[in-house]
Amino acid sequence: MTQTELLNFNQTGDKRLAVKKIEARANSIFVLDSLPDQINWIHILSGKCLFNNKVLSNEQICYIPEGLKVSFRATEDTSILLCTVNGYRRFEQEVADPGSSMRIVDWKNEPVLQSEYDDRKRIYVATRGLWGTNSVKGEIILYPKNTKAPAHHHEGAEHFQYILSGYGCAFVDGKEIMVETGDLVYNYENEIHWFDNKESDLFSFVE
Repeated sequence: MTQTELLNFNQTGDKRLAVKKIEARANSIFVLDSLPDQINWIHILSGKCLFNNKVLSNEQICYIPEGLKVSFRATEDTSILLCTVNGYRRFEQEVADPGSSMRIVDWKNEPVLQSEYDDRKRIYVATRGLWGTNSVKGEIILYPKNTKAPAHHHEGAEHFQYILSGYGCAFVDGKEIMVETGDLVYNYENEIHWFDNKESDLFSFVE
């Protein structure tokens, strides 16, 4: 099993978020221990693994609350995106006692929402209703070919995009850069950003 650090607590400032990519060989065991005041989630990027005899594939995102230790067994070579928020309770506003059980989101069963202004589509994968916490919100965003988002920024939130498929142009930190499958982009609060897909049949990322 190998782990690649994509984003660490020092880079995000105030130890907010860390992201790793894990490559698990077939039949290996991956143990995840969510520490106190810490939440984790994994996104299966490719391959399959087992949790309590349930097969998990790239159609699932698994939320693991604080104080829970879980084991996954890769049934084949599997790539996993692991995201960790430390001190998550500082981001909670309305939820005094978030859920204490693991939640598995089958994101392909969630509604696909069409943008009002362009051809982008989005699927919500992390909401209070799905995860029981306000500290993280997330979605998968799909850009068909020749689709561009308007320049925008976010207030009261920092966020990242992990590219799931295709390639496109990202405007971040005042520069235009090409990004492709496997890349990660991080946006600070109030930082202007956008994406443009000119050529890929489908450019998508989880945000």
